[in-house]
Amino acid sequence: MAKISKISKLESIPTDTSGSTRIEKELLKMKQLLAGKQKSMLKTVESAGFSCLMCGKCCERAEDDNSVYLLPDEIEKIEASGFLRENFILPLLPDFYETENETAIFKESTFIDMLHSLSEQTDEEGRIHTFGWMLQRNDDGSCIFLNSDSKKCMIYEARPALCRTYPFFTDESGVLKCECEGLGSIEKTEPILANELTKALQERVLSDHTDYIQTSVAIKNIYDKFEFNNETARIRFNENLIKNIVSFVVYDSTGVYEVEFNIDQ
Repeated sequence: MAKISKISKLESIPTDTSGSTRIEKELLKMKQLLAGKQKSMLKTVESAGFSCLMCGKCCERAEDDNSVYLLPDEIEKIEASGFLRENFILPLLPDFYETENETAIFKESTFIDMLHSLSEQTDEEGRIHTFGWMLQRNDDGSCIFLNSDSKKCMIYEARPALCRTYPFFTDESGVLKCECEGLGSIEKTEPILANELTKALQERVLSDHTDYIQTSVAIKNIYDKFEFNNETARIRFNENLIKNIVSFVVYDSTGVYEVEFNIDQ
């Protein structure tokens, strides 16, 4: 599995007072929208009859993509638990695991093919530009923080919101459910848990919305400085690849980062 060898900050997100006003207005709209949906969201969670079976399958890549998107404050919380970010984060990428005999497996060839598919996001230095971060996974697709023996999370108190709210997630239509054996395991989700999950879902929507607005408002001028998907970009990318190096430029609401991978680690 490829590992990060270097993370460096290229630019901080500049302060934009006009952008701050827009963010405040957008967040107020979102809060009002969520307030109107609170009862229906709670009802969906309650009626799902969810109880965690502590099986750890949600942390494994048992059936489908189990990528976990990370916000900057979630990365900081995990770091505060005693882990270096370069040991648990990746640039946000499409799924690059294969499934063989119902088992996930990492293949370097599949990973490289996925990188080549991102040519439209590759600049003249051969760096792939992406927006946001995700948790690293093991070669079998399981979360890097899943204890393989106990099937317990090693960062349970600092786990990301996506994990806290599983198997529930939201889109424009409301609350949706993932495949999970804990759904329907009891008649009705316990009231305390249902309220906690609903609150966490709403907080996640607000956090995602805030991060998206802050990032999109602030990085436009930075992103537009680069030239993408030309012959120079392809040559530089392949030159780096021969050296077993892949470089990324990652944007989030705190800044712009350059990330270097060693594929042969």
